[in-house]
Amino acid sequence: MTITPALRRLLIYCSQAVGVSIATHGIGRLLYGSKWPSITVCLPLILLAYAITGTFQALSRWAPNVCGSKCRETLLRENRGAILTENLLLLGGLVAAISIYQTGALPNQDWRGMALGTGGGCVMALAWLAVAAAVSGRQPKEAYVAYAVYCNLPTVVVYSLILCCVSACVAASVSLLVG
Repeated sequence: MTITPALRRLLIYCSQAVGVSIATHGIGRLLYGSKWPSITVCLPLILLAYAITGTFQALSRWAPNVCGSKCRETLLRENRGAILTENLLLLGGLVAAISIYQTGALPNQDWRGMALGTGGGCVMALAWLAVAAAVSGRQPKEAYVAYAVYCNLPTVVVYSLILCCVSACVAASVSLLVG
């Protein structure tokens, strides 16, 4: 079966809708405990998610296509394993954040568990990209640009988002240690 561009867009929008509804439910549970939040909470979150998706799609035209003398395809091919591992580390950070709440280590309404999990996943992912590039004899810059190419976003956007997560992790760590 051949997937046409229109069918591909439809599948992407359907998967985003499922992801947004799961995220909305998770945020609602985080904010309101076990009860399901009202539509007045869910609808703005869904609209915000689609606005962010549209913004990222608009920014994708400024995504890098080269790094030094290496083209987009070469960067992705050389860093495929590192990018897959980075995505797994980011997923591990989210799983860790969820487990912090499920084990009762922090209350459901506490922001620090999500900050620790996502920020910790970002720190591990950034470190992994540098280590994987060094072990394979490439420059870490190539691995970082390859990840931005994979995300189809400008490098500054990808690493600004990751820096925000890392900053939240540091703030949560300090908050937990101090008080």
